[in-house]
Amino acid sequence: MSGTRSCARLLARAVIGIAGLIAVSGPASAAVLTIQNAGTASGTAGTLLQRVDLAAAGLTTINTIVLTDISGGVGGEPGIFSGYDLDAVFLDADGDITTTGDQIAFTSLAFTGGTIRPTGDVNQMPSNLNNYGQYFGTTFAGDIAGFGTGQSATLDTFDASNTASRLTANGFLSLGDGGEVVLTFADILVGDSMFLVFGEVGGQGEMLQVSVPSQVPLPGAVWLLLSGIAALFGVSRRRNAATA
Repeated sequence: MSGTRSCARLLARAVIGIAGLIAVSGPASAAVLTIQNAGTASGTAGTLLQRVDLAAAGLTTINTIVLTDISGGVGGEPGIFSGYDLDAVFLDADGDITTTGDQIAFTSLAFTGGTIRPTGDVNQMPSNLNNYGQYFGTTFAGDIAGFGTGQSATLDTFDASNTASRLTANGFLSLGDGGEVVLTFADILVGDSMFLVFGEVGGQGEMLQVSVPSQVPLPGAVWLLLSGIAALFGVSRRRNAATA
């Protein structure tokens, strides 16, 4: 019977180890962070500068941040300009965008567009001929247009041209109502001071939610397996006591 108990102990240790890995392996819920309005971004035509104080939020490291449009059809313009119009987004050690030496760009971005509001204005609609996609800042094929190349979606610089026509607008990405951007960073240490800085073109009332993924809960199947191991220990002890 000692062999059974030994095997059960080894199995329990293995499952607990696996459970620990599962518990930190990915996002299941997210902490929603507080956004501060910080005036107008300098050098822009009215971009609302916003930021999140990551240190004050109690974060120690950053590797993933999720931006979700929560405009709900309110504010801004329809068509390809629907939802939060993201001028730029990056980490900044002191939260002051005029000091550029302490800014940290994301390493990758994943974009999922939201709902497009109807419009009758042809200049607010996608155009295969002109290569404007469903969301301003994307190509007709759905790619982010000119990302990092000084073209229509320079998300590392506050440089948006605030107009409601695809022919004259420039320098931002419209998310659509409910759209989402997932930013990945290279495990940045927050330290005593670190801000996520971003801005909405024109500051026309469209809203964003900023969240940081947290640990996943332990799957029910793992808890069931742990319960079975506990039961195995109980049976083993009872049998051992009966033969003593």
